[in-house]
Amino acid sequence: MEIARVLANYSLSEADNLRMIISKKDFSKINYHKKKFKNGSIILGIDYNLSLKIFSLMKNFASYGFNKSHSVAYSFLAYQTL
Repeated sequence: MEIARVLANYSLSEADNLRMIISKKDFSKINYHKKKFKNGSIILGIDYNLSLKIFSLMKNFASYGFNKSHSVAYSFLAYQTL
């Protein structure tokens, strides 16, 4: 969320919406946010190619990052309750 807020001029609520869309892997809405992210980055003076690369990294994180964070939390909880 902070990446979208700082690098693409998103408000906190817009950044939270982006987080939810990426975590649900809603690719039809992700394409809209890709354009919005790119335009917001350009307004802030961030290089076009760099903004696309950052967005791509955020999108790729959705394929494993959320699942990994949940599995770590669940395993830690299981360890603590032994």
